[in-house]
Amino acid sequence: MPTETPKSRPRWLDIGVLLAVIPILLAAARVLLFSGGDPALFRVLVQTLNVPTVLLGTAITILPIVALLPLFMFASEPSALRHFAKAPWFSFAFGAYFVVVIAAVILGPWPSMGWTVLFGVALFLAFWLARRLRNAVRAYRRGLTARSALMAGLPMVVRPPTDAWKSSTWGPVVVVLLALAGLQSMWLPSERLLLSDGTELTAFVLEEKTEWTTVLTEERVVLRIETSQVDTRTVCEQGEFSSLLMTWAKSAPVDAPSC
Repeated sequence: MPTETPKSRPRWLDIGVLLAVIPILLAAARVLLFSGGDPALFRVLVQTLNVPTVLLGTAITILPIVALLPLFMFASEPSALRHFAKAPWFSFAFGAYFVVVIAAVILGPWPSMGWTVLFGVALFLAFWLARRLRNAVRAYRRGLTARSALMAGLPMVVRPPTDAWKSSTWGPVVVVLLALAGLQSMWLPSERLLLSDGTELTAFVLEEKTEWTTVLTEERVVLRIETSQVDTRTVCEQGEFSSLLMTWAKSAPVDAPSC
């Protein structure tokens, strides 16, 4: 009896698995980077880790950087965009990218998110102008006038898909480096703790249980304090965090105290 040819796994399934695994790997890298290679601190961070908090904090941190990835790749290698546009899921990917950019602008901290978008647009224009200038120089050397050389159209060299993606791999490398640089910060807000003996302490609260509260000071010292000795906890000012959505809704939170 003829055997049926096994069906290949859908490409969108591989992409979904990759998108699900990347935040977990980056969150693990964030814990390792913040520990600074200290095995004792790394062990404490893992033991007291709030997984949803670090995953959500990491995803929000890298969202603007990931949104810049297509601009890096397609600005440096336009033929990669032509191959990408032939994929059956191009419309879905383009729509998802557009939604991510809009969500980042509306929900991200303002005006730093606006500067991030402006940086991406400026970078894309810089690549485009550099390509046009290089093409104009080549046209001028072939005997065209300066005006005609500047007005000459950009030739589209369509490379094979493998070569096109290889020539733009520096884009993901830059994105990874930017992401790692941004992931060295703590995923929890700093807090000001007032103890019952009058002591004030600025630290990150890693874990709070019935008997003990584990905190990490700004000097990377782990302290375990009796929970009954902690009278008040006040979240310190974390910098800009009011989004455009909060501004439009006039629901920006009251400024937190600086610690």
